[in-house]
Amino acid sequence: MHLISTFTMRMNEDIEVKQSKPFPLLTMVIVLLCIGVYATVKIKFGDGQVPNDFYPYLGAPFTSDIYLGQFWGIITNNFLHLYWFHLLINVVLVFSFSSFIERRISFFRLFFLGLSVAAFSSCAQLFLTNDPGIGLDGVNYGLFGFILVRRFFDARFKKFPIKRVSMLMIVLMTTCYYLTIIYHWKFEFVAMFSGFMIGVVVSFLYVKKMFSTMFMLLIGATIFCVINFVNAPWSSEWNFAQGIKYHESGDIEKAIDFYDKSLEINPNNKLAQENLRRIKIDKLCERAYEAHAKEDYVEARKLYLEVLKIDKDNVWANENFKKLP
Repeated sequence: MHLISTFTMRMNEDIEVKQSKPFPLLTMVIVLLCIGVYATVKIKFGDGQVPNDFYPYLGAPFTSDIYLGQFWGIITNNFLHLYWFHLLINVVLVFSFSSFIERRISFFRLFFLGLSVAAFSSCAQLFLTNDPGIGLDGVNYGLFGFILVRRFFDARFKKFPIKRVSMLMIVLMTTCYYLTIIYHWKFEFVAMFSGFMIGVVVSFLYVKKMFSTMFMLLIGATIFCVINFVNAPWSSEWNFAQGIKYHESGDIEKAIDFYDKSLEINPNNKLAQENLRRIKIDKLCERAYEAHAKEDYVEARKLYLEVLKIDKDNVWANENFKKLP
């Protein structure tokens, strides 16, 4: 009886292992997407710089475009990597973490976890730095945080080499910090930390006593993200995006106000500077046209010269200036 009982227990363990370790389909999709986007960049541009207009097609719209409605960018920006070493590190880590998790929980639970850490880490990065960043840095630290906590109350996660991996993640962040300080490379530290925290929160959802608290934290984080998109007056890019919206609708005065606010926050916002410059030129051109039409040639000449002082290659001003008597 003892032998039969032991054999039955082993059979049940084998069945449980097989059932709890399916093929990591979602993990493979994530890895292939990252590699595919990187390959697209290299095939189209080689080692050259990616044009600004092409970033939305790669899933990484600029901050102002995100504020103008391309909210999907906070998720899809995670798949973009411009350098092979960035891609290699993130793909190896996401395959290791995500496949380990996916073999122990369902496809849809991993999807929820990945979506959460991708969205919240990008939003936190956007909130604090005016840029949501690119790459899977926040996602990987989120998956690591999930495993780190889950192993304390789920036997399926016990075999994860947590000590070695923890040291690796600490060394990785330290190295990134060093490269940022010494060589001015850009790494998303905010995304890493916030991703880790969201991974921990999602992991605690599996603890019944803590479910309500963790669920409310997630709701609070979601509300924060929504507010950040709708109303972020502290952000130069948000003000710039509002300026574009009013500029396109024809409300020039409001557009100027928002462009000015954007430049108050960040005087180096070149796009806001350029749009204000274009508005100034348009206003001068309009006044010059009216003066010319009224045959006030002195005033028209003065205004044409002001336009050409700002934009010496302005074709309209040059042509009309030559027509003055």
